[in-house]
Amino acid sequence: MVKTFIQYGLAGFALLFVGPLAAAMLRFAGGPDGRGPVSPLLSGTPALAWLVAIAAVAAAAAIGIVSAKLVNLRWGLLCAGLVLAWVAAARGDLSASVRATGPGSPMVKLAIDGALLMLLGAGAAAGIQRFASDRASWAEGRAAPAAAFGLGVVISAVCAAAACFLVAQTSMKGQAIFAACCGAMLTGVLLRAMHIAAPAAAVLLGTMLIAAAGPLIAEATSRSTVELVRAVNAGSGPALARVLGGDWLAGSFIGLSVGLAWNSHSHEAHASGAADDGRKVAATQ
Repeated sequence: MVKTFIQYGLAGFALLFVGPLAAAMLRFAGGPDGRGPVSPLLSGTPALAWLVAIAAVAAAAAIGIVSAKLVNLRWGLLCAGLVLAWVAAARGDLSASVRATGPGSPMVKLAIDGALLMLLGAGAAAGIQRFASDRASWAEGRAAPAAAFGLGVVISAVCAAAACFLVAQTSMKGQAIFAACCGAMLTGVLLRAMHIAAPAAAVLLGTMLIAAAGPLIAEATSRSTVELVRAVNAGSGPALARVLGGDWLAGSFIGLSVGLAWNSHSHEAHASGAADDGRKVAATQ
């Protein structure tokens, strides 16, 4: 009873207090056009915007570490993701990023922002897993640690790219965050199903590859900056660029926690069913 109260109390604290507070800090990171928060390098004050971004990730990491220590790793990732979801929702989408840059293309800056944000996220995920009360159970796998880390990066990158094409049909904020969630959730399910003990940081680094490569691929495959800007303003734009760095960051934490939980529950149900079958066989003998 007490553990349940602590568990949901931490989630409520992250969702209703820490998240809104972190999102409120973004008022210091508005775009040059004054329309609202955008990606840090597109802000009118990039240095201040990056300080705000670091503070937001630190706040998410803090509540995530406390939750992982008191509950478990999955809950720590979820609470951190709830905070980061507030921050991601407060930032503009791809169309807002294009408007903030004027006549030029924002894709290179979005790629750099995406890579740096995911690196911060990987550090936060490593800290959460380091202090998790059940961290030993997540270190058991068939592959060697180095191989597990590499497989985690590759599987995460493939799942993230697939989510862009299958889920993110537009650059709308809710759809972008949900696409990131789906990619990380599928990654978590696959890693546990294949008994690959990849650390959470590896999943974030795999997603970082797509967060950085997506805008650059969109820039390279567009015939001109004008065509790219028109496509984005029309609500479409290249699929890999529709999910921004902040969206990837929030969705990765939430999706990974759900994927790991989903697969763990299925394994527990399978183990319970196997035990029941064993007892029935023993009783008939």
